Amino acid sequence: MNDLDALVTAVVDRLRTAFAAPAGAVATVEEYPRLRTKLLAPALLVDVADVTAAPDPGTDELALVVRLEAAVVLDRAPTAPGVSPERAALALAAAVAREVYAAGRFGVAASPARELRIEPGDFKPDVATYAVWVVSWVQEVRLGSSVWDGEGVIPTQVWAGLSPEIGLPHEADYVEVTR
Repeated sequence: MNDLDALVTAVVDRLRTAFAAPAGAVATVEEYPRLRTKLLAPALLVDVADVTAAPDPGTDELALVVRLEAAVVLDRAPTAPGVSPERAALALAAAVAREVYAAGRFGVAASPARELRIEPGDFKPDVATYAVWVVSWVQEVRLGSSVWDGEGVIPTQVWAGLSPEIGLPHEADYVEVTR
């Protein structure tokens, strides 16, 4: 499992612990289903919305910015007099955002969640029958191993040069600084 898989799994696990029945009021907490399946609402569906490159950390790791989404899906059928499904979905989305904020790194090697947003969502299966709000955020993960993790060859000599007299043509001008 790479850090991206670990992050998604940790997000689903954290939200399931916080919101799933019987402790919470959410019937379904899982990754966004790729195949059309019957949905038991209310539901929280976690998905990776996109992945872009982050600035190179100089460690030989691939740094990625991952935008995650948690769709809060409620059935529009009235459940109680005076309770709007849209407002109930928004309230649950705000609680999910608070949980994401509190989780920070979700216990994996990732940056803390940032750029938190809550906005109305278009739920793909049948938007007319569901009230949907989407909580989105970004986190940075790094794939691969760092060359600075202390493993492997440790340098025994360090040489310094003064700019602009650097590089191979000026190799004789360098001074060893490890003595």
